[in-house]
Amino acid sequence: ESSSYANNSPYTPLNLSAEPDIKIYQTFEAIVKRTKLPSNYYDYSGRILKFFSSCCDYHCKEILSAIPRLESDLTDLMRAPIIYLIIRLRDVFSISDFEEYDILDHLVLDWSHTTTALIEEPNLYIQESDNITTILNNFQEKWTDAIFSKIDATHYTVRFKTSAQFIQFRNFALDLAKPYYVFEGDVLDLMRVNREYDDIIELIPWSEFDITCTLAKIVGLREDF
Repeated sequence: ESSSYANNSPYTPLNLSAEPDIKIYQTFEAIVKRTKLPSNYYDYSGRILKFFSSCCDYHCKEILSAIPRLESDLTDLMRAPIIYLIIRLRDVFSISDFEEYDILDHLVLDWSHTTTALIEEPNLYIQESDNITTILNNFQEKWTDAIFSKIDATHYTVRFKTSAQFIQFRNFALDLAKPYYVFEGDVLDLMRVNREYDDIIELIPWSEFDITCTLAKIVGLREDF
């Protein structure tokens, strides 16, 4: 959301005095209450609701639409091998989070399941969803100099073999987004350069949200601007 402020076009966050936005907020509030941690854990619900209500209605709706998939993905954390847990937690928490909280206080070892875990759950590899694969393949068909690879459970690195095609991609996406200032902010986030080497452009890693929401619109697989 901050990109719109940098471009002198502040967006309008949820208006909790307007009926449509109240319904959006209440839908999310119900989800937060449903997933609230026990009283002996730190309560993040107020912080979560604050961040959510500071978003524009466009992004709030996208967050709500992403939650069912997220909840489905998190079901595999029960009785999961420790290595897999650490991989997934690394995708969610920063190093500072691990320094602030002792993660061991939030893990319980299931000894009854330990001896058979590798037999019953041999697949520790993270699979791409069909939707993400379709979007990325469509992206690469349109911009053939683009190379992408998965770097963790929810992020992808993207490189362009030539700066010329990156500029072509950037200009196309920004022209498409120009009439939609919030979407334009999403596109600008997508175009952030991580590093350059000779004529190779590497972008800041894209999240699944970047791909399924922003990139999908750029390649023409979504039209809900």
